[in-house]
Amino acid sequence: MSFDVGLRTWHGGLTEVLHLNSGVTFYQRGPRFGQQLYVDQCFLAREDWRPCDDVTAAALADNCVAQPASSIVELLRLDSHLVERLRAACPPDRKLDPASMCDAPFADLLAVLAPQWHVVSELYPLGYAVYPPGFKTVTFDARQSRFIGLHIDEIDGLPMNQSSDARLRICINLGPQERHLIFIPVTVNAMARRLSYSTAELARQPSTPFIAAFMHAFPDQFVLRLGVAPGEAYVAPTENLIHDASTMWMSVSDLSLTILVHLRRRDDSAAQR
Repeated sequence: MSFDVGLRTWHGGLTEVLHLNSGVTFYQRGPRFGQQLYVDQCFLAREDWRPCDDVTAAALADNCVAQPASSIVELLRLDSHLVERLRAACPPDRKLDPASMCDAPFADLLAVLAPQWHVVSELYPLGYAVYPPGFKTVTFDARQSRFIGLHIDEIDGLPMNQSSDARLRICINLGPQERHLIFIPVTVNAMARRLSYSTAELARQPSTPFIAAFMHAFPDQFVLRLGVAPGEAYVAPTENLIHDASTMWMSVSDLSLTILVHLRRRDDSAAQR
């Protein structure tokens, strides 16, 4: 299946941190997996994970050459001292005031981003999060008291045809074990083209029926599973990708810090398009 997302890592390798599968499973009635009860009509990645092949890894890396920030997922490495200070800065309620982003240790993230990105907005904290191990996906809808499965974020509240203008998500693994980002490497606009939606039709689409239309039309579009080791962070356009995080392969609780920010590529003018 085709894809238009690029993926790069701080160490230059992909096959050692990346798995893929054969697509998604649709659940008409919300399934239960252990402690997890999901919403009706949800989608989850199939469990037939296999190591990413060299051809797919090379194509993902090649996509980084010309794609804008809204189509790139990147894995970054933080130094151990900064990781420890970020852990120590976690307040009891795990919430952060936006003003705190101007001070250390949070402001030190700017130096981590600088080699690859121009930071073009203030850092905005979504805060710290703790998730139990063994969760297929972690995003929970408190109103329904259920997990939602693979989804597209809507924090910036933009219409779907403007999803590429949304802030990027920086999610830092502050826990002791590898966590995972699960995502379909197809942007919203590319999905719309495959569904033959016009720009006007896409603008009117809420994310949930749009995701359902794409998943039902292309259930065999492979899903990627990116391993994020302790002390690493991913940068991802989660308002432009179907995704979720997973603690499925962990045996202890997960701790992460998530921040939103507008970024522009430093290495070429692709993001100016």
